[in-house]
Amino acid sequence: MTTPRETIEWLLETGGPVVRWLTLTSLAPEPDPKAVKSARDTLLAAPHVRLWLDRISGVTQLHNSGNNSFENVAGKLAEFGLRTGMGDLDTRLQPYRAWIASPDRATDLGMMAELNRVLCIAHLLRLGYDDAALREHALTRLETMHRVAASGRFDIFLPEDPPDLPKAYRGRYRVVDPWFTRGGACALPYVHDLQMLAALPEEWRTERVVQMIDRVVRYVLAQEYQALPKGYGCLRDDSLSPPRYYVLGWNADLPGYGGPLGRLTQQYFVLSLEMMAAFPRARKHRWFLESVARLDEYRTGRGTWLLPRSWLQERPVAYWVAGGHMGLEQNRRSRAAIERESTVRILRLRERSEQ
Repeated sequence: MTTPRETIEWLLETGGPVVRWLTLTSLAPEPDPKAVKSARDTLLAAPHVRLWLDRISGVTQLHNSGNNSFENVAGKLAEFGLRTGMGDLDTRLQPYRAWIASPDRATDLGMMAELNRVLCIAHLLRLGYDDAALREHALTRLETMHRVAASGRFDIFLPEDPPDLPKAYRGRYRVVDPWFTRGGACALPYVHDLQMLAALPEEWRTERVVQMIDRVVRYVLAQEYQALPKGYGCLRDDSLSPPRYYVLGWNADLPGYGGPLGRLTQQYFVLSLEMMAAFPRARKHRWFLESVARLDEYRTGRGTWLLPRSWLQERPVAYWVAGGHMGLEQNRRSRAAIERESTVRILRLRERSEQ
């Protein structure tokens, strides 16, 4: 097994429902429509896929690390290759599409309101939805980030702590300049924002939109941005009464940028590459090229890949966006299962990198 075609055939012959579906729909040349339908039916009937589909009804929060959070459930379903129109996905997700389209949603202010809106939009886009309300909010958010990116400002902190900063935060977090947090919402890019931009439908990508995305990506790739503290700092949310401080998390740090992979960053190393492969500027960047080359250190003699398990984690309580739900096969105990997962991910990453 040395040619790409032979590797694809191996994945189709030996992979479970998710691996076969991803291989057939994104790697196999001119797949037979009957084979695609059969693979789709098998995918939707797979126990671990049904488990995550059924978890939609148990969602109680948009943002947290449990399996009751929208971001983890929707993130995992897109990881499995589910898209709009498949099974009862549309019916199950209609409340979230309606939530984004609600007139009240546009007037919600504050950090958590904005973060919830961004991550919800990002995952709906990843699942193939292109509602007008998603477009409106996504492009408005892009304009906000572009304001920051176009400024070229990386001095994001106030020179001194405000007098009302809680004692628990003093010495632990620096306060972000209110210029970056108008209305109590963070205008600096979240990693969820990058996932959102990566999933924007092609028909939304006007020349202006493409230019704004490129400027935001350029900002994130800058050494000055990557040198910022993980999690930024904290902001004063003046949209609340009384105002309160929030710790800011989820900046778009790139694992292995300028150094080795850390114990935690290795978890979302592959996920970050998959996300950044959507952006032409990122694909040419030294970080991306060196990272893809690093993956080839795990290529086997027969033309497959076997990544460390720590790079493809599946944990009971973890954030999808932090690489905590990377599993594709139902039974992942064997070396062969991790080899199949590694191989389908890297082949798909290569396809995206060559676009």
